[in-house]
Amino acid sequence: MKIDFDPNVIQKMAENIAKDHVNKMTSNMPNPSKMGQDACAMPTPPPRPPRMSKEEATSMLSKSSTITCEKCNNYTFDSVFVIKKISALISPNGEESHVPIQAFACSKCGSINEAFLPKEVVDDVAKKTKSKKTKAKTQKKNSG
Repeated sequence: MKIDFDPNVIQKMAENIAKDHVNKMTSNMPNPSKMGQDACAMPTPPPRPPRMSKEEATSMLSKSSTITCEKCNNYTFDSVFVIKKISALISPNGEESHVPIQAFACSKCGSINEAFLPKEVVDDVAKKTKSKKTKAKTQKKNSG
C-alpha cells in the first residue's frame, strides 16, 4: 500500500505544531507592552527551600530504603540513556530529532527497573518484543 503525502500539507502541519509549541512556551512570560521599563526584566525565581544540615540528611538517608535490581537484587547502578527518535511529522521544528532519556541500569546484569523509565518511553520496545515472542511460539507450534 502506497501513501502519497502532499509536501505542502506536511509543511503546514509542521509550522502549526511549531507555532503551538512556541505559544505554549511563551504563554507564561510577562507581556512587555504592559510592564513599562521592566519589560526586559526576568521574572523572580521562587524562593529555595531551606538547606538541610548534614545530620538531618544523614538521618533521612538512614531511614530510607535502598533500591535494588528487580532481576538480580544488586544495589549499584550505572547511568545509561534510552534514545527516542522524534519523527519530523510531529517534531515542533519539522525536523527529525533524537532525544536522550536518562535511566539507570543495574551494574551487574544491565537490567533497568520498571520504575526508572516512564511506560511511554519503552512501550514501542515492549510491543516489538511481545510480537517477536508470539511469532516464535507460532513458528515452533507449526514446526512441531
